[in-house]
Amino acid sequence: METTINTVYKRLSIFKILIITITIISSGKIYCQSKNEFSVHFKGPFSTLYYEHNQDEQGLENGLGLGINYHYYLDKNWSLATGVEIQSLEGSVHYDSIEGAYQTVDVEGEEFEFRYKLQNFAEEQSAYYLNIPVRAQYESMGRIRFFAAGGVKVGFKVKSEYESDVSSLTTSGYYEQYDAELTGPEFMGFGQFEEIENGKKSLDLKTNYMMDLESGVKLLLDNDRFFYMGLFLDYGLSGISENNSENNLLIYNSEDPTSFSTKSILSTTGDEKNINKVRTVAYGLKIRYAIRF
Repeated sequence: METTINTVYKRLSIFKILIITITIISSGKIYCQSKNEFSVHFKGPFSTLYYEHNQDEQGLENGLGLGINYHYYLDKNWSLATGVEIQSLEGSVHYDSIEGAYQTVDVEGEEFEFRYKLQNFAEEQSAYYLNIPVRAQYESMGRIRFFAAGGVKVGFKVKSEYESDVSSLTTSGYYEQYDAELTGPEFMGFGQFEEIENGKKSLDLKTNYMMDLESGVKLLLDNDRFFYMGLFLDYGLSGISENNSENNLLIYNSEDPTSFSTKSILSTTGDEKNINKVRTVAYGLKIRYAIRF
């Protein structure tokens, strides 16, 4: 009887050890098979071209982002990630008035200082960037997990445009050699002019470098599927405007002096309210759907 009990006990012990071993091996396999995570994300709604300047008015603009991500898990909590996303950005600015002056030549090739004053100047900009992120992520364990991620992004311009409008324009020409300021005639481009509208034109912007932060919750669904929801901030670390010392806001055309057009205020330096630096700022809600494999 005692021998039988010992035999049963030994068999049960062996069975327990076998079960524990299988569990450990299975867990190890599951972990090894789940080091990779693929996800798609959508984010918004705030994304703007932020001007570091004392402007009369600048609104908070909308912008959306859509992308794909790949995470490689170093352990159960830490992962490294990269991916690609497309981000839209908008900007707008309004000034009650802007004055400027610069040297140029008239229809007869004579040098003079072209002076101008714009009333109710408004400009809108739009841009699309292709962003490549590199970042690290920490997450807790469980079905409902806390996560925090941080890193940097490099953004490559895909498309950027601007459109401007002026309610009225006053111009004059100062000829230093004669010590005379002409406020007319209009055919020379001097005088009072009505509304100036500029259609969409290409806007020169640089490659963008951003700080990338995100935090929120990660929900375990089933079959290694996850749902992320959190807050994000993408903050530009450098200016992206292409400032050119030869760019003036209002263009005087000596071949057609009454045909005025404007450059983007983001890339001009010849007026009293030129914008020194433009950064990108995007923040809001970000959602992700992920699959571990």
